[in-house]
Amino acid sequence: MTTLKDNSQRARETVFMLTISLVLYCMGLLYEFYKYSVLNSFTEESDPDKLTLIESSDFLFYSTHLLVMVLSSVFFIRWFRRAYHNLHMNGRNRLSFTEGWAVGCWFMPFVNIIRPFQIMREIWDETQENIRGKTETKNSVMIGWWWTMWIVSLAGDRISFKLTRKAESLEQLADLAMVDVFVNALNIVALVMIIRIVKQTHSFEKLWADSIDDLATEIALSDKGDDAVLPENPGLAY
Repeated sequence: MTTLKDNSQRARETVFMLTISLVLYCMGLLYEFYKYSVLNSFTEESDPDKLTLIESSDFLFYSTHLLVMVLSSVFFIRWFRRAYHNLHMNGRNRLSFTEGWAVGCWFMPFVNIIRPFQIMREIWDETQENIRGKTETKNSVMIGWWWTMWIVSLAGDRISFKLTRKAESLEQLADLAMVDVFVNALNIVALVMIIRIVKQTHSFEKLWADSIDDLATEIALSDKGDDAVLPENPGLAY
């Protein structure tokens, strides 16, 4: 009988870190609007301390955001890998990749453009396959939209970074602030989607574990009769 490794704690930690990242992106969106207004209206008579404040704020904000982004990625990949591990332990799911790809796919150039999406879609579809009939089947369209938003936002981040290094005037920096508004908006949408995906996928995992518990109970009762000693949470291994 399949024994699942509990993924509840990792799911909660992932949602928590992604939510923090979402809050930072929302703050970043407002900050870029503020930066645009300051840079766009700056004249020779304006207070130069405003530019100093923006420069300091840029460093503080983006350093904090980088730290949160790294931590969020670590927690997400831990959850992602265990979800795929459980499908491999089942032995009945049609999986296209080995378990190691759940981690490795994020770090290989070019492969990381498509394979994380493919594995996330398999986790979504195949986890539902294990609980078919117990809940309404949900298609993977949202996963496609999430990944599209994520890839476009990454491309936008790279373009913005390169243009920022080449910017020579306040007008150019103001225009780049509006580019960053657009990129932040894409990231916000992508984060809202992935938070929903993690939560929904984990609800599938819990239903799957419950179905394994029910099956183990039925087997124990049929084999032992009234003298059966029923296992506690046989579907989960901690």
